[in-house]
Amino acid sequence: MALCLKKRLPENNFYTEFNNTIRSFKTLLCFGLSQSSKKIWSLWGYMYNSPKKSHAERILLQTVESFFSENPAEAIKQYTLAIYISFSPCSKCCDSLIDFMRLHNRIHLDVRISKLYFPQNSLNQEGLKRLRLSGVSLRMMDRDDFSECFYLFVNQQKLFIPWCDLENETKKYSAALCYILNQDEDTKNLEKVCPESTHCEIMSHKRQNGVLDQLLWEDQCTPSKNEREEPSGSEMQKKRKLNYECGEKANDVKRRLFFDD
Repeated sequence: MALCLKKRLPENNFYTEFNNTIRSFKTLLCFGLSQSSKKIWSLWGYMYNSPKKSHAERILLQTVESFFSENPAEAIKQYTLAIYISFSPCSKCCDSLIDFMRLHNRIHLDVRISKLYFPQNSLNQEGLKRLRLSGVSLRMMDRDDFSECFYLFVNQQKLFIPWCDLENETKKYSAALCYILNQDEDTKNLEKVCPESTHCEIMSHKRQNGVLDQLLWEDQCTPSKNEREEPSGSEMQKKRKLNYECGEKANDVKRRLFFDD
């Protein structure tokens, strides 16, 4: 089932899809829609992409649109839409999110990402930049975010147990996202200092600073396009077993349902 409203996410599904150190074959999206003046969600749940039909982000937007259609009085209020997603939106989904925000300009969109989806792809990079420029809060999930997501969508009685290398992978992905979102500013700054710089000189400057290389590390978490929808039997057998003893137990998550940057 692609969409589950007001239901808890199975614990194993959370650890399998949100783990930022292993390859997964689905996009899992958890969301909460709340009035900006309240801490209780008006609508919440989780969803997966529907293979060869619809991405998780589009299923989300259709769900929120249906909510406002059924509750027209709610459409004029200020809302926050909090999203935790296992893979960053592709270029087309970024545009869909932007169009949705233009139509519903009273909604603030807060997106937390576990892994980047094909970060080397220039179209995906441009989509993320457009998304940020449209006013969306966009960042990689850290240990606190994973802990919060676990508390809110999985189990409020248990503590989130971090996997090995969680923080190292968060740093890598955060550096890559930072580069993607700010690469145009880096180029502009270099052109101001050296207005006659060629494109090749600018790219060389970035490589010398190690920024581009950091973005283009060998990505072990994003499946190939052929594997994206239907992983092979050998890949499924190789899926890493969760190691619940590899990290310290997380601190208690604050009991809140409303997010501020």
